[in-house]
Amino acid sequence: MSYETLMVQLELGRSNKAPLGVVRDLAKRMGAVVNGVAAAQPIQTAVAAEGFYGGDLVLEDTKELEAEAKVAENEFHAVLNGGEIGRDWTLSVTPFPLSERIAGAAANADLMVVGVAQNGEVNAGASRRVDIGDLIMRSGRPVLAVPLTIDHFRFGCAVVAWKDTREARRALTDALPLLRMMDRVVLVGVTSAAEQGPVQTSLAKMAVWLGQHGIEATSRLALAAGSDADRLLSVAEEEGADLIVAGAYGHSRFREWVMGGVTRSLLHKGGRCLLLSH
Repeated sequence: MSYETLMVQLELGRSNKAPLGVVRDLAKRMGAVVNGVAAAQPIQTAVAAEGFYGGDLVLEDTKELEAEAKVAENEFHAVLNGGEIGRDWTLSVTPFPLSERIAGAAANADLMVVGVAQNGEVNAGASRRVDIGDLIMRSGRPVLAVPLTIDHFRFGCAVVAWKDTREARRALTDALPLLRMMDRVVLVGVTSAAEQGPVQTSLAKMAVWLGQHGIEATSRLALAAGSDADRLLSVAEEEGADLIVAGAYGHSRFREWVMGGVTRSLLHKGGRCLLLSH
């Protein structure tokens, strides 16, 4: 198993230096092809409460969208131009939720790379912003979320958040190609004092399983203190982790998926690359 095709999602109206830098490093190391994709919503031609937008406003928005798309496309090619990295670029303009369109484009990708704002950082405008949680839940592909402050991938330490659930098992399997390239892999089980024994046994089994895939991993119990996300992030800090691997948890609410609190905290507070699978 390997990542032969990487997809990077670019957001219009902001710099995409972070996800582009990371996908470039991964593609060079893996010999993978990179596809770039961006999506945006145009101004709707009618609004029920206010009537129709004027033609001038619609035309102005179209020109602005085209200009932003050209900037993103140029950035995509400029960053990936070093090295012989195969690449393709797609822009989708749609009135539908952007996460649906991006998730559909992920069908021919082994791994998606996205930039994600941390708490306090400014997101792009609503018509350009992809709901990352909804995208993760819909895509059926592992997603590597990259904080906007990171523009290189370090193949140092990976911390794997382990619990014996479908989502965690999926994430660990999806992460195998990346874990093989890391210098260190640490399996971490956040647990109560009463559950230490079973969790330690489960960690030991998974360390053996990883060994069968050529990955040497150590295991570590972390006694729960406060939220599981905060405890995991403190372990990642202690280990000097460059990557966290975790299952993504959420539930459906009408037309969108809503992430659970732990997943949301890891995504927006972690400050590290985060590989999530649902």
